[in-house]
Amino acid sequence: MVPPNWVGDAVMAQPLLAQLARRSELARLAVLADGLIADVFRAMPQRPELIRFQERHGQLQLQARTRLASQLRKERFTHALILPHSIKSALIPWLAGIPQRRGYLGEHRYGLVNCRPAKSAVKIRDQSMHDYYLGLSLCFSQAAQATAPSLEVEPQALFEQQFHRPQTFRSEQSAGAGALAQACLLALLSAPVSAWPLPLFARHSPRGACSGFEGPCAEASYA
Repeated sequence: MVPPNWVGDAVMAQPLLAQLARRSELARLAVLADGLIADVFRAMPQRPELIRFQERHGQLQLQARTRLASQLRKERFTHALILPHSIKSALIPWLAGIPQRRGYLGEHRYGLVNCRPAKSAVKIRDQSMHDYYLGLSLCFSQAAQATAPSLEVEPQALFEQQFHRPQTFRSEQSAGAGALAQACLLALLSAPVSAWPLPLFARHSPRGACSGFEGPCAEASYA
């Protein structure tokens, strides 16, 4: 699987990964990811194999892609699911000679993507992101089982891990490790496509995470 490069979108890919894991003929699940995106997939119950590749925004990285594709060719993968729409995201599966390269057409990727859902998906803004990604499972079967995204994360371990990363969102008033996690949760809420329903957010976010904020987050009620 070639995953999206945004953390929130990567979370929304979990139902697709779960759908694939239920298919007995797919004996091996691997994801091209590094950094925070790899952390997200490591927290998924399916525990996919991680093949390290750091996508760099605005760079083709043709040499690095060709080198990795040469290694993957030896692994004899049979299927590739390409979640992003860009041409460069489809290069590694194509260069690796993977026979079935499944994804949406995106940037007119004729030839690079050779299997698309029978019906073109509506625009992302018109449906949830996890349903959009789950539509790619139609290349394998007629019906996809819709499930909510699921991660297995120890909150304390997550906060400790994030505390040692660059603290982009830290401030004088909220210098603790939880501040970054709160900021990330707020970012997810701000995107309508990938937003959690407020009651679900209230159940799973740390108690008090929304104190001092206004807007949708402040409206979440804690049981």
